[in-house]
Amino acid sequence: MTRSGLQQLDFHELTKRLQSASVIKIAGFFLVRAKKLKPQQYTWKNPGRVFLSSYVMSLHPDQVFETFGPQEEDLKTLASQMLTLFDVWLQTSAPKHGRMFLEHYSQFYEAFEAWKNKDSIKIIEDLVRHFMELEGLWLTVMHQEDADHEWGPNIEEQQKGILLRLKKFGTLANERLQEERSAVLDQVRQTNQVEITNDVYSNKRFRPLQRADGITPEPVEDQSVQEFGSLLSNEKLAHELVMDPKFELKAPEKSEMELRVAEMAKKAFADQINSQVQEGKMDGMVLEMIMNIKQGLLSMISEENSFSKKMQESLEPEFVKHKMQNNAFDLMETLQYLSSKMLELCAPVRDPLIRQLQNETDAGTVLIKMMDLIEDMKLDLANYRLQQVRPHLMRQAAEYERIKFDEQVEKGMSLKKTEEWIAKSYHVLKKMTDERNPENIDHPDLKVKYEDCINQAYLDLLFSKTAANRQDVAETLQMDADRLLAMQNELQALGIVSALTMIAKNLSPELRQDEIVLNAFKNRLLGLLGLASTNIPVLASAITDAIQQSRERRVQSLNSVGKKQFEAEPVTEELKATVKQMLEKTVSYQDPLFSLLSRRIMSIVKVHLDRNVFKKETLQRHGLSVVEKELHELSNRIVVLCNHNKTVHYKHYNAILDKLTQ
Repeated sequence: MTRSGLQQLDFHELTKRLQSASVIKIAGFFLVRAKKLKPQQYTWKNPGRVFLSSYVMSLHPDQVFETFGPQEEDLKTLASQMLTLFDVWLQTSAPKHGRMFLEHYSQFYEAFEAWKNKDSIKIIEDLVRHFMELEGLWLTVMHQEDADHEWGPNIEEQQKGILLRLKKFGTLANERLQEERSAVLDQVRQTNQVEITNDVYSNKRFRPLQRADGITPEPVEDQSVQEFGSLLSNEKLAHELVMDPKFELKAPEKSEMELRVAEMAKKAFADQINSQVQEGKMDGMVLEMIMNIKQGLLSMISEENSFSKKMQESLEPEFVKHKMQNNAFDLMETLQYLSSKMLELCAPVRDPLIRQLQNETDAGTVLIKMMDLIEDMKLDLANYRLQQVRPHLMRQAAEYERIKFDEQVEKGMSLKKTEEWIAKSYHVLKKMTDERNPENIDHPDLKVKYEDCINQAYLDLLFSKTAANRQDVAETLQMDADRLLAMQNELQALGIVSALTMIAKNLSPELRQDEIVLNAFKNRLLGLLGLASTNIPVLASAITDAIQQSRERRVQSLNSVGKKQFEAEPVTEELKATVKQMLEKTVSYQDPLFSLLSRRIMSIVKVHLDRNVFKKETLQRHGLSVVEKELHELSNRIVVLCNHNKTVHYKHYNAILDKLTQ
């Protein structure tokens, strides 16, 4: 956890590593050790996560701070000073260095909370302003004919989304919204813009102001969703739900080294807990672990729930501590109680693991595994709640993304890459239309259509020989850079599979008619193309194996109906050499067959994008029938991505094309 060991990581790798549950626990462990060096009352919330955030602020401040003023500069300086002292303490293990680290951590924590509070106030102000803009729009159009149908639902949906976000900021947000509403309504009454009476908002279908009397809807982003989706902004979360119907939050994957380190840390932690238990000193780490488990369970339910009240009473901290200090505390009985409560709350899939814990006698191991299971349960709950709010998030995703992106543009974000990306496709289409119109006839059908240009820009990117990456992709496609790269690889793989299948079928008459072997061959190729170790000999072996299997199946079929028995002819060395030679030529961007099939795939995706129709009847004659299922599924995802992207950014695309066509 030294800064020198982490400074080589980029922002995304660093945040992923710091999100690891084992790293968070280790950070918390060190803070517990530091507090023991200088005992006093500390009121810290999520101290481990706050501590780990200092690495990101110190090493990647540009990625953390939207603006970099004096407060941000002080926070970065405090983070760097604190981490320097932490590294010294790790090297020396001297108590004085631990106390110095603790003092600087306290300063950093206070500065961090102040900075976070300032950021929260800004978010509240932005949300309230947007809510009132929608409110003003409704007051303007509410008396129009069919306003309830044409304007009402859209405004209502947007305001609901804002209310859900405001609720998580508590009373402050509610009071700020009510204050702003009162001021606006007073102004409206005074200027007689509209008569405000109770009847105005009595419409049962749409009552935006009445809804604002209390921020009561269930939050879109509860604590469990936030905890596991902290790398995803609100817009990113909504975006992923649109792009991927199967999307769910997942715990960060750990590297092999992280797993080994975590296992060693857990074992050492368990040994230390067991040592304290044997010495009868359970009012330290053991008490803290039990309270953490209790708090983890309570965080998943309402405070007013009877379950919550009973647990609060049963495990009241001072009462438990008193029993521990007077040798009246039964640890194993408490662990059984906690495991029974976990069984009440967990998803059925977690039951076997919890029941195993009930039979475990090593207290340290049980406590650590309980903490791990609590994290799994939180993840289960987060995904369950995410499924509940998925329809709402998807409805507001495009509008929300548009607002957040436009905010960045207003702050000065350049759209240079987007302009260059669109201009490149525009000039290609312009040249083609000019060639078809040598007389320069002024007619709409003889001009570049905006929709055609944007669609062509998507296709040029997807079928480009240059891999999509965050550094070079258009600003409007940043959230999809990794997805676009994956799609590029999938499109290339489908082209290669189609080409190799065509080669294999030409070399083996038996294979042409054997759909079972062809399908297995296709699946094998797709799997191999996803492996970095795959090379020409491996692909050649897959082709010759498929040819041999088709021959054997053909012979088996003949032998089953005739008296004479045949043997399958083995693949000759000459045929193997031919396969390898053809492969070396085909698996290349320059190969005519691969290029032809790529163009055919591109034309099918283009039709799907332009007309929203996947023309599978053309696949057979294009030599693509073997990948019909995969191509159809991929083309659907491409259409969803492109259509959503156009919906979000159409204003910027139109503005760019307006300049190009002037």
